[in-house]
Amino acid sequence: MTTSDPPVGRVEVLRLLDDLLVRHPPLEQAVAAVARRTGRVVAIKATEARTVVADPDGGTSTRWPTDVAAEGTPRGVVVALGAPATPDDRLLLERIAVLVVVLLDREALTVPARSEPEQVAVLIHRTANPGLRNQALLALGLRPTTPVRAFITAGHGSALAAFIAHLTGTGTRVLWTTRARTTVLLRVGDADDVGRLDVPRGLQVSVSRVHPAGEAPQACREADGAFRFTQPSPRDRGPYPLEEGVLVPTEAVNGYDILAEALTPEQISCIGDVQALEQVLAVGGPDMLATLDVVATGSIRRAARLLRVHHNSVLHRVAQAERLFGFGLNDAYGRNRLFLALTLRRIRQTHGMV
Repeated sequence: MTTSDPPVGRVEVLRLLDDLLVRHPPLEQAVAAVARRTGRVVAIKATEARTVVADPDGGTSTRWPTDVAAEGTPRGVVVALGAPATPDDRLLLERIAVLVVVLLDREALTVPARSEPEQVAVLIHRTANPGLRNQALLALGLRPTTPVRAFITAGHGSALAAFIAHLTGTGTRVLWTTRARTTVLLRVGDADDVGRLDVPRGLQVSVSRVHPAGEAPQACREADGAFRFTQPSPRDRGPYPLEEGVLVPTEAVNGYDILAEALTPEQISCIGDVQALEQVLAVGGPDMLATLDVVATGSIRRAARLLRVHHNSVLHRVAQAERLFGFGLNDAYGRNRLFLALTLRRIRQTHGMV
């Protein structure tokens, strides 16, 4: 294959590859045909979710072979060949990769028409085949470099509709798709007004950094991580201090995301300070959570100002909380324990939502 007079067997393999390019069978059938013709195991990994391994007898699986004679990543496709190795393996790896790319593109072109939410779902899917993702970009009228932010939202339908209307009212385009317990919004453009957005009562929202549309899965992953630290909005109008968790940007999470990844709801529920927090909230009434959110990161005077209540009202709530917690909230150590308990409670509340 690397000379002007290649071996007859290799010519047959080339003819097979050309024939497969013309016939464009399903990817799994094509890989199996190459394995039978070459008499070798052929393995390809097109995406994280698309692995095909075929043996010379025609069997296929997704288990990557251990006895590999040649392997490479031409055209961004991982290709491996089983024994025996030959001098022509480098070219064979290249030609198989070309076949895979063409077949995947063909799949993308023959997929039935999708609605806009379905296209958004493809665009943000972490393991979507590149051809399908490019098709989704085209269908949505986006370039790979178009800036977007991902918002993850949860709440009743009217609150979500009001939030989408608020975003589009600023002159930006908003795309969306629903998941089991959340809705993903892609806001087109690089508007830098996140801190000034209004979040309707009952809605909780997280937001990613700005990413090019071709990296929409990364934007969604960021927003998913930040969502674990959100809680429902207590009012329809901002501003919302970060500690309220109404609209949490990715940048605010820092290293706390390790808690969301490592702890289960059952483990969190066993923590004494979290148990005490639930007692405080049960006894303190509907305003207690908002009070503690602010007190955990600031002074009582600041809490009174932000909550628009009298200073003595905050003092009363804090004293009530201190009795049940068993520690004071006027020093950094006590406020840190409170902050951690509030954070863990949010992680537990959002478990399984993203």
